[in-house]
Amino acid sequence: MNEKVKKISKTFSNFKEEEKWLKEMSDAGWMLIKYGTEVVSDNTYVFKRNLKTKYIIFKVDYREFNAVSEYEEYKEISEDSGWILVSKNKSYSKHIFYTESINLSKVIFSDSQSFKGRESRKMHSSLMTFFSTLIVFLICILLYSIYGWAGFGGVGLLTLFGSFKYLMDYIKHRKVYKSII
Repeated sequence: MNEKVKKISKTFSNFKEEEKWLKEMSDAGWMLIKYGTEVVSDNTYVFKRNLKTKYIIFKVDYREFNAVSEYEEYKEISEDSGWILVSKNKSYSKHIFYTESINLSKVIFSDSQSFKGRESRKMHSSLMTFFSTLIVFLICILLYSIYGWAGFGGVGLLTLFGSFKYLMDYIKHRKVYKSII
């Protein structure tokens, strides 16, 4: 219990599960201070020991920004609404917010369109990444058939295997999207 900082690698494909887990960590006295942007396998969450986290609520949004000004405006609107953004720059796709409230049902989105938008953005990103990795797979297999080097075949198969994670993410978020409709 003397630990001051805790790092945990974990993968979520459901935003509500992630929000629930972050709340459980907070209730156990661990405050999220940073997290890695979504990488291929895991996301690393860094927590700091904090016993004053009783009424913390977490919400996750998924949004990409083309300009720093868009991100800054997004951050400013969130903070004006009482939500603190944990992500530190525009390169993050997943944005984790927290607020202190005794109202555990407090939401960051005001309507179902906002929830649908978040799921739609995540679905689109997952699908585009799936197709990109599929193209890499096809290129590797083509190179393997031309040059016969086993490395191309191995990389191609690993890429194909990895691409299914994105397809599964797409399917899971599509189910959530349809449940909102």
